Amino acid sequence: MESIPSTIGSLYRAPTIKLPPPVNVNTATIFDLMTVNGINQALAAKIITYRERRGRFKTVNDLKNAGASQALLSSLRMYLTTEDDGPETKPCTPCPEKRTPNGKNTLQFAI
Repeated sequence: MESIPSTIGSLYRAPTIKLPPPVNVNTATIFDLMTVNGINQALAAKIITYRERRGRFKTVNDLKNAGASQALLSSLRMYLTTEDDGPETKPCTPCPEKRTPNGKNTLQFAI
């Protein structure tokens, strides 16, 4: 009788699931908001109306003021943000060219 390899667990690779980037509730259109499962047209309209009348949301929890329930917010938190897209970035500035040990020029960037 043949034995099953002890590494069978390492042979199976679980699929990776890539989540879409979170929707920024401060810049989203009604259609952007409706792409989030759980936000229907009525709630999306309330969010935009509230934002236009009261200003930007400081946190996702502030959506309660626009009509979202706490239970809904708990399930949607990973799909929503109040932050601007991506981290703040600084432009790269080139550093002077340097020679590598093999004599070739390289261009380096400071971040």
